[in-house]
Amino acid sequence: MKIKCLEYMKNFKCIGGACTDNCCVGWDVDLDIDTYSKYKNSPDSPLNKRFESDVIKNENSFEEKVDYGQMILKYGKKCPFLNDEMMCDIQICHGEDYLSKVCNGYPRILNMVDKRAELSATISCPEVARMILTDKNSLNEIEIDYDISRLILRNQVNTEDENLKNHPARYFNELREIALELIKNREYSFTDRVRLLGFLHNELLPLHAGGKLHDLPDAISSFRSKLSRGHLDGRLRKMKPDYNIQVKYFAENTVVLDNDSMTDSQSFGRLLKLAKKGLGIQDDTVSRKHKRIYAENMVEKVDTFFNENMHILENYIVNFMYSEMYPFSEEGDPYAGYTMLVIRIFLLKAVFAGLCASGKNLDIDYVIFVIQSFSKTLEHHKTYTSEFLYYMMEAEEDDLQFLMRLI
Repeated sequence: MKIKCLEYMKNFKCIGGACTDNCCVGWDVDLDIDTYSKYKNSPDSPLNKRFESDVIKNENSFEEKVDYGQMILKYGKKCPFLNDEMMCDIQICHGEDYLSKVCNGYPRILNMVDKRAELSATISCPEVARMILTDKNSLNEIEIDYDISRLILRNQVNTEDENLKNHPARYFNELREIALELIKNREYSFTDRVRLLGFLHNELLPLHAGGKLHDLPDAISSFRSKLSRGHLDGRLRKMKPDYNIQVKYFAENTVVLDNDSMTDSQSFGRLLKLAKKGLGIQDDTVSRKHKRIYAENMVEKVDTFFNENMHILENYIVNFMYSEMYPFSEEGDPYAGYTMLVIRIFLLKAVFAGLCASGKNLDIDYVIFVIQSFSKTLEHHKTYTSEFLYYMMEAEEDDLQFLMRLI
């Protein structure tokens, strides 16, 4: 069938055993109910005994079409069917169609917008990360023929649904279009593009709260007009990062990731420890020395690198917006979506500042590795982003003024 996708998807292929971060290691391996039943009823399969011992029912399943069952992982969170050549014994023995929907589909992400299928992929896959983050041209949407029958539907929205007539999701297409437009606008630095997006969300917030969503298209049009006339440039010049707050916030809000059993990427765990060591951070307390080291490395190394390679963060966020249906990527709330987008950028850059402080030099390959490891942790963690958002809202730290200080 005809589907929409980001351009890299037409050339993406799994590289199997050559992958630097095998997707069969590091996280839970879920089985949909059909695959679970097939594995448990395969008496003639050479893998029958292993299916009996290594496949179990998931007592914490949230959706039987996704995670009715699961594999009993081996040491290092390794799938029991991953062999010494880092290949899948199930696929070798029975072919790709015998895999679960999760295994068959990863790293692909399928969404549905107004009955239109959209396909993208997660940067937690090293090959996807390489393809996306080395593309110096903006990611564009194209149309291709693709069989989606074996993929799990991640998210969907129908903007004509009567239940959404008083919900901002009714204007999903308009909101995502302007968001992508701003993030891809290379007339501004990447940081200023993120700030402009914040200005927009802050202007639209009263329309939702005041029951005036019907004015949203006109408000977006007015924002475009102000931007084209340069009316927002003066406001941008007043925005300054606060490195003191940033290093403190980094120390306080990454403690949970240091020794968390739900952190899927062991690579990122090591990177985070190295970053904190570089900054001299041992717990959630910071000193003037920590702040000085952080600021120096952020300004002299991190910002310098990303100003010279601005396509990297741009493409990371464009892909995130497309795959996670931004701005409804957090709790269905556009402003919450923006809040956590800022947090992702802040955390990522803070890690880079710490790695530079530890003596690491930033080059394209190393930056891609860090972003891929970061994505594998953050996007697949079961609770971190939702708990972070709740904490910020409770502490009233999700207002625009505070977010601007983080970037």
